Amino acid sequence: MSKAETKTDGAAAVEKPSFKSAGTFKAPVEIHRPGDTPESITFTFKHKTRDEAKAFDQKLKDGTITDEGIILDLASGWGYAEPFNAESVAALVQDRAGVVRPIIKTYFAELSGATLGN
Repeated sequence: MSKAETKTDGAAAVEKPSFKSAGTFKAPVEIHRPGDTPESITFTFKHKTRDEAKAFDQKLKDGTITDEGIILDLASGWGYAEPFNAESVAALVQDRAGVVRPIIKTYFAELSGATLGN
């Protein structure tokens, strides 16, 4: 979270939080590996405003976005050895059936704060 500096009555500078997003955020995604335990891969996700998230959700409901498109729309990086690009994303989708579901689930849980405790 970015902070803004303010001064009051000659006192030391006080840091105030800003509500503006950093633009990206990181979160671990549990990716299933057939015949093995899931692996936790950290993804760098792109922040979306509420309106952007609603528009994205509509694309999901309409089926107008591919699995590769979903990942490329939501993320800008990952913890895999392979570079994060369209070719590697396509290879991941081919290699790991169902990989998109936990990515979407993690993204929206982080975006909405669903992972925070009460």
